[in-house]
Amino acid sequence: MVRQYELQLPAIISRYWYAIRWDVDAIWRLDLAVESTPAELLAWHMVVPVWPDPSGEPYRVTPGEVLRQPHVHIREMQRILNALLEYPIDMYRLQKRLMNLDGIHRLARACLGLHIDYLTVDHAAGFRPPIR
Repeated sequence: MVRQYELQLPAIISRYWYAIRWDVDAIWRLDLAVESTPAELLAWHMVVPVWPDPSGEPYRVTPGEVLRQPHVHIREMQRILNALLEYPIDMYRLQKRLMNLDGIHRLARACLGLHIDYLTVDHAAGFRPPIR
């Protein structure tokens, strides 16, 4: 039986991730400037419910919850542990915030028990996704 969800998007997901149309493959093909960015500018992502809960209900689990309870969120924790930090995190400035377009597992990996002041990110400054 396929489970149907009545999807209630969290406000922060609607405001940022569904405010624009973007394609991660297209972003990867861009020649973006890579620079160091203060980790504090990206920390807000750790409290955004970007992943499904263990039952599969979307947008229920934050990266911070996975880091605090890895035994509950085994799949996402494994993806965090496998994330390769040599690739930059793809970011886009939207509504005065740096928004993660690709690399939330890398961001969580960087936060995993480490004191990090700066992270390497791609700033998609020239990227202009269409507004929904």
